Amino acid sequence: MDFVRDYMRALLAKEIDAVAELQEQRSRVVYQQYCAGGTIHRGYYCPSLTEDLWLGNTKRGRLCKKRPPEERLSHIYGFDAADRLIVVEHMHCSKEYILYDTGVTLGVEIDNANNASAVNICRYDVNGRIQIYECYFLTPKADQVFYMTRETFRYLPDRVIDNWYREMEYEGEWFHTHHRYVFPVKDGYLGDYTAENFYHGRNGVKVPYRATKKRKVPPCNPENR
Repeated sequence: MDFVRDYMRALLAKEIDAVAELQEQRSRVVYQQYCAGGTIHRGYYCPSLTEDLWLGNTKRGRLCKKRPPEERLSHIYGFDAADRLIVVEHMHCSKEYILYDTGVTLGVEIDNANNASAVNICRYDVNGRIQIYECYFLTPKADQVFYMTRETFRYLPDRVIDNWYREMEYEGEWFHTHHRYVFPVKDGYLGDYTAENFYHGRNGVKVPYRATKKRKVPPCNPENR
C-alpha cells in the first residue's frame, strides 16, 4: 500500500471526513507554539529549506512560546506527546492536520468553509533531510487538483540544488513552470545563489542573487516538520 496515494484517492472520493480528521488530531495536541509574522506555508515550520530566500516578500516568521498580540500572530502550532507537529492554524485562513508515515508526512488544509482546500506532502531521506515538498490545491468541490507545486532538493558536499516546479490547469489546458536554484554551502550554511528559469525544456540565463538570511544545512527533521 502507498499511504500518500491511497489517502489522496480517498480524500478526493469523499471517503474521508477531513473535519473529523482535524478534530482527531486536535485531540492529541499536548502543547502549542506560536509564530509571529510568518507569510509562507506553515510559517516558521515551512518544510521548504529555501523558499523564503528566493521568493520575494516572504518570511518564515519568529517562533514564540507565548502567544503574541493578535496583529502579529500568524500561525498556531499543535504538537503531540512525541513532539511531532500535527496541527497548524494559519490565522484567518485555514487549519491543517498532519499525518505521519515512514519518511513522509501528509498535511490536509481545511478552509473557513470546512472544505479540504490543499494537500501538502513532504518526503525525507534517511538522514531526515527534506527531499520532496509537494502542494496540491483542490477545486472548490475538493474532488480534483487544479494547481500544484513540487520542490526537490539535492544535497552535495559543496552545494544544494533546489528545483521548483509548478503546474496549473486553465480552461482545460495545463501549464508548466520550472526554476532551479543552486546554493553553495560554506561552513554548513547556504551562500549566495544562482537562479535559472526553464522555458519549454530550454535553459534560461543564470542570474546571481544574494542570500539575505543565514540558513544552516539542513535545518529540518521529519519528526517536527
